[in-house]
Amino acid sequence: MSGRIPLSQIPRIDKALLGPDGRRALTLAKNAIRSGMHRETRRDRLPEEFRHLNLHPFSNEKDTTHTNPEPLPDPQRGYEYIACDIGRDRAGRRGSRRYVFESHCVRSAWGAIYYSDDHYDKFSFYLVEGR
Repeated sequence: MSGRIPLSQIPRIDKALLGPDGRRALTLAKNAIRSGMHRETRRDRLPEEFRHLNLHPFSNEKDTTHTNPEPLPDPQRGYEYIACDIGRDRAGRRGSRRYVFESHCVRSAWGAIYYSDDHYDKFSFYLVEGR
């Protein structure tokens, strides 16, 4: 282990508990990853309904104080982490809720899907079940 949290220590959450906007973002993000849209570097080339997802690589690094472990286990061999925004805050900016997909580097497929109601809090990730 490289200081990363073991998968067995990550709490689970059923996707039914994520609310309508969370379930919609999950569906859109899975479709975007399946279509390879997470590899597009220019957001203006994406269909409008996918732009707000802000799909981007997730570095899985320690917090700025370096006192907490990395928030997720190492991805499976051949996979990388891709983060996705869920909704906006009251001012219309990116909120703190995220999905992190364990995305295959070559195929348009994913492994584990994690949810955070506040991704700035490194211990708030849940493994999404019922997907």
